[in-house]
Amino acid sequence: MKEYKVALLGLGDIAQAFHIPAIQSIDNCRIIAACDIDLKVLEIVEEKYNIKSLYLDYRDMLDSESLDIVLISTPNKLHAEHSTYCLGKGLNVLVEKPFALNYEESVQTENAAIANNKSIMCLHHNRFKECSIQSKKIIDSGLIGGIFYAKASILLSDNMPKKPHYLDNTRIGGGPLYDVGYHLIDLAWWMMGKPKPEYALGKLFKHESLGNNDISKCEDFAIGNIYFENGKTLFIEASYSAKIEDDLIECTFFGEEGSLTWPNDYFVRKEKNNILKLKVPFRDKPVLATVKQIRYFLKTIEESLNPYIESSSIVVRLIEKIIESSDTKKIAYFK
Repeated sequence: MKEYKVALLGLGDIAQAFHIPAIQSIDNCRIIAACDIDLKVLEIVEEKYNIKSLYLDYRDMLDSESLDIVLISTPNKLHAEHSTYCLGKGLNVLVEKPFALNYEESVQTENAAIANNKSIMCLHHNRFKECSIQSKKIIDSGLIGGIFYAKASILLSDNMPKKPHYLDNTRIGGGPLYDVGYHLIDLAWWMMGKPKPEYALGKLFKHESLGNNDISKCEDFAIGNIYFENGKTLFIEASYSAKIEDDLIECTFFGEEGSLTWPNDYFVRKEKNNILKLKVPFRDKPVLATVKQIRYFLKTIEESLNPYIESSSIVVRLIEKIIESSDTKKIAYFK
């Protein structure tokens, strides 16, 4: 079995909570090196995870180490730049969401992977959760009928990120739509069968009443409707600062004969006057989804499979059109 030599680029909370434990649990993956611009973070990672080859400059790391894969979890605005550079060095790439911050960047990243004959995959970890896999099987089986509408909500209760790069203007690096909204847009679109988008309507809200003018560089609340060519519709709402008691993170899929709610583990099927309510049987710990995705990525490398990079670009485009609609106060069409 081939051993894959992995480097980490960006060592923030996500990398430490999910990526490092996931990679270290896979027998044929070994973390060779890691890079971050914060010396204190490097010291923590060295002590906590026993990673010895540490760098402040990722270019030095790539020039000095023999690697197979780079896992990128740097600030959002750097994902496309770092991915393209690593691909140009002949390395396979796993990159955190968002894949890029505009469609042009995402296509350039795709083209870099093709030109260098390397694999790149965005970490859409929700697709790899067991509850997602089981829910997708239920939808695809037709048990709740054809899906015509989905509602995706990720409303965080006064949970503004502490790091400023999440609060930049959406074209630079953050905001809840590109950041947390990305996950649920991808999940819902994938569950619906990845229908072809036709047009979008969106509205981004910026409230100075949050008490901090610098926060208003990005939206604090975003909503959007995406209409698909087959008549299906997806509604998304995303916020860092919703005035609600608890965080709301769920997707509900409405079919002609029933509905399914993720990740609350149940679906409903209505037959005449009878209602059947059943549990989705499995729900695993978050880090296991990352393990499953990395293993899948290794399979795409070994078997020269397409790791759905085009899906990641389409998710970026869906978000871009919601923002375009909000900016222009018009319908934004997909051409």
